[in-house]
Amino acid sequence: MRKTEKHIFFWSFVILNLFQHLSYAQDRTIDSLKLELKIAKEDTDKIKLLNNLSLIFFTSVNHDTSLKYASITLELAKKIKFKKGVGNAYSNLGNNYFAMGNYPKALYNYENALQAYIEVKYKTGEADSYNSIGSVYYNQGKYPMALKNFLSGLKIREIINDRTGIANSYNNIGNVYDSQGNYPEASKNHSKALQLREQIGDKVGLAKSYNNLGLIYYNQGDLEKGLKNLLAALKILEELNDKLSMASCYSNIASIYFDMNKYDESLRSDFAALKIREEEGEKEGRAKSYVNIAGSYEKLGKYTEAEMYCTKSLILSKEIGYLELVKVSNQTLSDLYSHTGRYNKALIYYKDYIAARDSLFNEENTKKTVRLEMNFEFEKKEAAAKLEQEKKEVIAAAESRKQKIIIWSVCGILVLVFAFAVFAYKSYLQKQRANEAITKQKEIIEEKQKEILDSIHYARRIQRSLLTSEKYIERNLKRLKG
Repeated sequence: MRKTEKHIFFWSFVILNLFQHLSYAQDRTIDSLKLELKIAKEDTDKIKLLNNLSLIFFTSVNHDTSLKYASITLELAKKIKFKKGVGNAYSNLGNNYFAMGNYPKALYNYENALQAYIEVKYKTGEADSYNSIGSVYYNQGKYPMALKNFLSGLKIREIINDRTGIANSYNNIGNVYDSQGNYPEASKNHSKALQLREQIGDKVGLAKSYNNLGLIYYNQGDLEKGLKNLLAALKILEELNDKLSMASCYSNIASIYFDMNKYDESLRSDFAALKIREEEGEKEGRAKSYVNIAGSYEKLGKYTEAEMYCTKSLILSKEIGYLELVKVSNQTLSDLYSHTGRYNKALIYYKDYIAARDSLFNEENTKKTVRLEMNFEFEKKEAAAKLEQEKKEVIAAAESRKQKIIIWSVCGILVLVFAFAVFAYKSYLQKQRANEAITKQKEIIEEKQKEILDSIHYARRIQRSLLTSEKYIERNLKRLKG
């Protein structure tokens, strides 16, 4: 039974993120940095010096000293209220705890780094923090939470157009889907990462993408495409001289040759991986190579060689507590002894295989149960969030309809008011015109009336004048008669 290897290519991006955050000058020694630190004022420059020292010790796997400098950095950054420095210090602390396998403390520090970056709106720091948090959840097997954080990081990286970061996010998302057996989604995301890395010339990233795509094709049974991608990855890794990644890639190529029944080719690749792992002192990798070599020798009928390498694998697997390989090694030895007629030994190793399998099964079941519970909780939260969003949308739609009704009502009232105003204005004009006509007629009547009155008065005067003359004549006549 052979197992492919991808964990080497699922980088601890926290290391890369740290290089993005800090201005690490490689040509400066620890002594020179310490000398600068002694005369540095308590300002942002001193914080950078402390972070550089922490980084140097981190990359040299001196976590205790790295943590010490990161803690001093955090204290000073808080004192002078340098929020970005606070975020960098928390991130640095998280990196060390992540590398040490202390995931709760790593998570605590990454979350604090995220909050600090959010406060100062440092988008690159936010995206890297989401990625780091996702990496912790991924290593814990909490895939829904890992995916949620990787997607959050991707969203920010797309906003700031961080193409390298976008490619890394797609890679991480692809690994989550791959771990869950969702190969179509895994392939889609790794292909996006590959395309971006080709565009920006990221050779290291390209090797990783080719490796991961190769494993996806392998898991889907497309051996030719799987081999093609793995060979492309190996070519780049040889150019970069990345030894441990080369060993993993050789081992994956050997697995494909094994499934193609090309056992001699499989052995050549496995021995190439083993040589590197022996040179690098990598115990887990050596144990894998031993059992894989034993499997190829068994298929070739070379049982003595198979027994020797499988025994080496069993001893080393027990030493490092690698239960999966303990199970595989016992199973392979049991098969070997059965094929060679040594049934007593076959039975002993078969019993050991069953014991390891049951132990592993119980452990895996516990993990699976926890994963299922987490998936359920995550889906429940997602459903609740979706329901809440739907409620908000319904309320918003109702509010929108209400607003429209109000607007149309106001518009209707305004139209009516305008129509009434027009009607009133027209009535006013008509009344004005009528009043003017009446006034004019009144003036004419008054004028006519005046003329009539004047005529009457004139006639009266004439009449009075005539009456006076008649009385005068009458008096004179009387006087003459007397």
